[in-house]
Amino acid sequence: MFFGIWIFQYFLSYLQGAFSIIVMLGGLGLWFLLLGLALFQVFKLVIEKTKQYERLIYVAVILILNLLSFAYPMGLVNWEKYESENILVAETEGTANCWTIIKLKNNNKFKYLSRCFGVNIYLGTYKFKNDTLYFELDKEVGFMDKSSYVTLLKSETDTTRYR
Repeated sequence: MFFGIWIFQYFLSYLQGAFSIIVMLGGLGLWFLLLGLALFQVFKLVIEKTKQYERLIYVAVILILNLLSFAYPMGLVNWEKYESENILVAETEGTANCWTIIKLKNNNKFKYLSRCFGVNIYLGTYKFKNDTLYFELDKEVGFMDKSSYVTLLKSETDTTRYR
């Protein structure tokens, strides 16, 4: 069953934002459809003369699933718990409240998340050489270079930190 929209973020990471919005709206529609079905079953139980109490089981299951998806919108499973530890997390906010997050992992891998009208996740490897981080994505992306780099500048106040 469907437990929150973000549980699909790993499965939809290779799709562009427009399709993610369609899937999100479909998930919300399914949520409201199940809620309406539960309310309809309660209404039928109230107005029928010979009570069929098996309906209560269906109503309880539907309501529990809806409440779980409302209480845990990010899903019941924390997928990040199964990934390696983050060494560095860098994030920036762009226009229209869009977020870009880069997470550097222990095993020289990185995760690039773009949250703007959907969630896009890209994976790749990185190498740290002198003051430069070299990134290489696992697959081609239309709006981003497959190989790129960033130069880190040492902080003026603390020489052990970069800015």
